[in-house]
Amino acid sequence: MPCSILSSASGLFHAALSFILLMNAALIAQSRWEEKISLPGGGGQVAVEINPHNPNTVYAAGGVFAISRDRGETWTTTSLPANQINISTITVHPGDTNTIFIGGFNTGVMKSIDSGQSWTTVLHDVGFNGRSIVVDPFHPDTLHAGSLRHGLYSSYDRGQTWFASSTTVISFCCLAIRSDSSNVLLGGTFQNAGIHKSSDFGKTWRLVAKREAAEVPVIVFDPDIPNQVYATVYGTSADEGVLVSGDGGETWSSLESFNGGETWSFAVNPSAPNILLSGGFSRTAGSSFYSKDRGRSWCTIKEGLPSTANTWMMAISPNHNAYVAANEAGSNRGAVFKLVNTQAPPNPPQRVQARETGTGHSALVSWQPSEICSAPIALYRILYGQRRGVYTDSVEAGPSLQALVTGLQEGVLHYLTAVALDNMNRRSAFAVEITFTPRSAPFAPQALAARHGLLQAKLYWRQNEDLDLAGYHVYRSASPIAGFAKLNSALLVDTTYVDYGLSSARYYYKVTAVDSTGLESPASNILSYRPIALERGVLLIDETRDGNGSQASPSDAQVDDYYQRLLASFEFSEYDARKSGAPYDTLGLYRALVWHHDDPTNSAAPGSREFMADYLAAGGKLLLSGWNVMGGFMLGAVSRTFTAGDFAFDYLQIDTTWKTSEVQFAAATAVAPNYNDVHMDSLKAPIPQWNGLLRDVYVFAPSAGAKVLFNYSARDRSYLFHNKPIGFSSSRHEVVVLGMPLYFMQEEEARAA
Repeated sequence: MPCSILSSASGLFHAALSFILLMNAALIAQSRWEEKISLPGGGGQVAVEINPHNPNTVYAAGGVFAISRDRGETWTTTSLPANQINISTITVHPGDTNTIFIGGFNTGVMKSIDSGQSWTTVLHDVGFNGRSIVVDPFHPDTLHAGSLRHGLYSSYDRGQTWFASSTTVISFCCLAIRSDSSNVLLGGTFQNAGIHKSSDFGKTWRLVAKREAAEVPVIVFDPDIPNQVYATVYGTSADEGVLVSGDGGETWSSLESFNGGETWSFAVNPSAPNILLSGGFSRTAGSSFYSKDRGRSWCTIKEGLPSTANTWMMAISPNHNAYVAANEAGSNRGAVFKLVNTQAPPNPPQRVQARETGTGHSALVSWQPSEICSAPIALYRILYGQRRGVYTDSVEAGPSLQALVTGLQEGVLHYLTAVALDNMNRRSAFAVEITFTPRSAPFAPQALAARHGLLQAKLYWRQNEDLDLAGYHVYRSASPIAGFAKLNSALLVDTTYVDYGLSSARYYYKVTAVDSTGLESPASNILSYRPIALERGVLLIDETRDGNGSQASPSDAQVDDYYQRLLASFEFSEYDARKSGAPYDTLGLYRALVWHHDDPTNSAAPGSREFMADYLAAGGKLLLSGWNVMGGFMLGAVSRTFTAGDFAFDYLQIDTTWKTSEVQFAAATAVAPNYNDVHMDSLKAPIPQWNGLLRDVYVFAPSAGAKVLFNYSARDRSYLFHNKPIGFSSSRHEVVVLGMPLYFMQEEEARAA
């Protein structure tokens, strides 16, 4: 072939590639969603799909079946069989695009051989909840369907007849087949958020990933890199979002860059797999999320979607048209939306901030691109002046996310903002204006605080942003207004400092920053602090609310009298945390804390867990008891398992705790030597109908090494929590935890115990 032809072909290729990339950028990043067809009676679910051989043809279903042959601009509809309103999956046969399969929550598998003009149910009594019907890419007469409650079904005759091929996984939410290895299938479950993998055409399955969430509604293979797989997770804030696998679905991890929250739908651009779309659901309804770099970064597209729109299914065609099927939460109406070009200017930069350089005449200004998808940015411009909203000077930064602004006046307040410009020179609105006063000396350190220690202060503060920062000085005084002495001999380069050898007195601290020229900043906030001393006896901390004196709501005086008699043989002081909070400077003076909570509200003790961790680490002793003493630790749940990093696990030595909701508690039965049983005081039963019993107390599964002191004794010996630990002591720290309120127990037995 002549060189001129080769050169021409190469030029055409690069021109076409450039056009594709430009179309992707323009159509996705500069777009809004536009409704193209309403699906009345869409009920809970709607679906959309693209013809695999003709990207101009788009299908939709939900109450009706709809087809567009002009990229979603106009549609014709046909009826579905009666009551088939929830459609969650559409599959177009790649060998014969007149053959289409659909399914939904209670539909069975419906098949059409005339492009949706008529339908026949070919598999009865099964349901679907996501994209769950796949065609074998090498054996197109073979199909698989992951059903909602009856396992996997397969067909060897192009979907005319079906058989149950596997019940290893009972409840599928979605199904995906690998394009280059059709023996490999991945399935996401409808419950318990599991991902299962089969390597033998769906006959057997093994669990490869598990999340603490509800459902895995979509799994998608990357068309160019089959080992790259994406899955969406819906259900809980802890595990929701997008998962990714780089080894064909063997191992999975959260896509850390994705912060879209609850997610259902997902699509990969088949001709540009670096383009990803994901759709919000439930708490993130009304949102979609776009990535142009295979998920390394994301922006949000909301415009055009109803604020309550749940996005059930997404599809991107090879010619870069994107569609989403969604319905408005709480309504019976679904719709298909298409991403259309708006020709809008870019969105303004976000989170503009300025840092001191130490010169007194300049600032390093930085910002972030908009989280809302915007036109491609050609350059950013910083504008500034000495009056609010009046900008007399500017600096261009190119596509960078920071710029050095010079020529400022030292000690003078300046106003700064930023704008973005696209490659058509369209300018965004102004970013949120900030103020900045250039100084030669560093800024004062911020947020000085301390963790408690035994006769020591563990100080920490926020890192200064000054570019020429050299270090810090720490000062201490016995007075908040005078007498501060520097504690460090050399500059501190870290943002922590431990002051040892203190007494139980009150101290005051401040911190300054020093730059490379030796200039020292103004002082930080002054911190008032008293260390843990453990020099007094017992402090009785009463967190019980002051009631009306009834059995269900004892008064503060009644509760105080009870505990005074209970601890009569000890030297102790009293503190009412309900009235005055929990001042750590006071608590740290005592060797032992008896923290009790004898009403059904949540205890405030979890709010003091950082101090209690310091207190126990310093050698303090803690007895924690109450009616709802664990409520705050459990975040409203009736049971919770704790792990390393949780205060309840690390310091209280609790693996799991349960709230007992039945009126069954009769006594705490002693199981450790030198302890005795403690029964309910039937005269104090809060409600007469409880017949001298109590509910809403806590039982525990302590960690290994903890010593069980008491077990829960139920009136009904067959009760689930009978003989489970209700009181124990920790082997890691001096802690005793009792899951019941002592005030309602027999006084003589409680005193003896």
